[in-house]
Amino acid sequence: MPRVFLNAAALLLSAALLPEGPAHLVTDLNADRGPTLEMSAQPGIALGDRIIFASRSGLYMRLWSTDGSLAGTSLLREFLDNLHGMEMAALNGRVIFSAFDVRYGRELWQTDGTAGGTSLLKEILLTGQ
Repeated sequence: MPRVFLNAAALLLSAALLPEGPAHLVTDLNADRGPTLEMSAQPGIALGDRIIFASRSGLYMRLWSTDGSLAGTSLLREFLDNLHGMEMAALNGRVIFSAFDVRYGRELWQTDGTAGGTSLLKEILLTGQ
């Protein structure tokens, strides 16, 4: 598995496992957003040979999956950011995380590392309560 680094400006960097392998820029996670007041990334969590992580871009938290390459980096889902970030944990081949959604509010979500496999785990607080 490649070593993956996220810097404060939400740039995804990767380094080879060998000591002589230099770190290199994989992608700017917010390139499609243009300048924003706040861009940052949260530490990721391993899921098989991938890293699942979140980045903040303005009013949004974006959930990503990467194998350390540009082709292997994809946006899984975008959530509104209510300044709490995303707490994540690996469990039975999935990553469970908390996120804020307009429809459900702050709830538990799950991902298998794909956009299609990212979904609400369970609605705990019924909307409107």
